[in-house]
Amino acid sequence: MSGIEDAIRAEKDSRGYAFIPYLMSGFPNEDDFIKTAKLLSKYSHVMEIGIPYSDPVADGPTIQMAHNMVLSRKIRLSDLIALSSEINAKKVIMTYYSPIHKIGIEKFVSLINEYGISGLLVPDLPVELAGELLSKCREQNIDNIFLVSPNTREERMKSISLNSTGFIYVVQRYGVTGESKEVYAPIRSVITKLKAISNKPIGVGFGVSTGDHIRQLISMGADAIIVGSHIINSIKDGFDERRLDNEIRNLLINVGSKSP
Repeated sequence: MSGIEDAIRAEKDSRGYAFIPYLMSGFPNEDDFIKTAKLLSKYSHVMEIGIPYSDPVADGPTIQMAHNMVLSRKIRLSDLIALSSEINAKKVIMTYYSPIHKIGIEKFVSLINEYGISGLLVPDLPVELAGELLSKCREQNIDNIFLVSPNTREERMKSISLNSTGFIYVVQRYGVTGESKEVYAPIRSVITKLKAISNKPIGVGFGVSTGDHIRQLISMGADAIIVGSHIINSIKDGFDERRLDNEIRNLLINVGSKSP
């Protein structure tokens, strides 16, 4: 069992599910990014950290805005990854394959390991083509998280389940990231199929932005809930500790034995 998986299971035991917030490294600026991450670490044992890229095909307008704002400041990749070292949580880096390919798989994996990154999510790299990355990550004890979407075939789910460590990321709707009004109901069958073929934690993201969304997804069997655009929207004008803390408290529901 990996460190990320342990952290998710521990948080699920206390709250009834794990909360995985998504932040863009360096957004809205370096100081506010760190302050936001430290506040969120009070509520979460695992955090997803985006690394900006010029063509983020899996991301909607809110997170694209965050990509562009950070890229405009021309911060080095290594400095963006280094920012995460101050966060007291298990960190999953979310990036696209191009930045990894540009500096080389071995060098990239060594870099994220140097700064204490526990996992890696590359949404535009299919599991069938990820052999070298998987091998290098295993050498450094870094988890690889792969995506399952509503239209993923069951045979492919098995391959993703076999190669994902830490957790399996379920995309709860078609399209890109962003806040939405409702949970995509057919995602229940995706979670059910995954539970039948794997005992790894299932994290659900894309469009999760309310306590009611979280409640529904937990009732469907989700072990962890990933919230991104909602948080990015909350901090786009700067970090306000009291306001953000209240928002997170209002977002999280308690279905376990302890308060959020």
